[in-house]
Amino acid sequence: MPLARVWVACVAVAAGAAAVGWGDMVVVLIFVGTVSALTDDVTDGVRYRWPAFSVGLLAGWGADRLVRAGTPAPADPDWADYPGLAVGSLVAFVIFAVITRLPVARRWG
Repeated sequence: MPLARVWVACVAVAAGAAAVGWGDMVVVLIFVGTVSALTDDVTDGVRYRWPAFSVGLLAGWGADRLVRAGTPAPADPDWADYPGLAVGSLVAFVIFAVITRLPVARRWG
């Protein structure tokens, strides 16, 4: 739940920045919000933290690239980065949450 709240806050603040005309700040707000939220959980010592952090950010970057390639550019350039970043950060949060909640591997024998 805390990651979902952070994602909603990042997306809302970035949408406000894009609406005001601060298109460059959209990238900074979503990226910094995503990385800082994941880093906060990593420093808390969640299970499988470094693989989850790495795979989550990599999957988020890949989703961002796919959305940017698959959607037409909006007429307003301030909104150009927003859809890809919103989807990419959501994918990063979901992958991170799924990996950190995997059960601990048991050793047989």
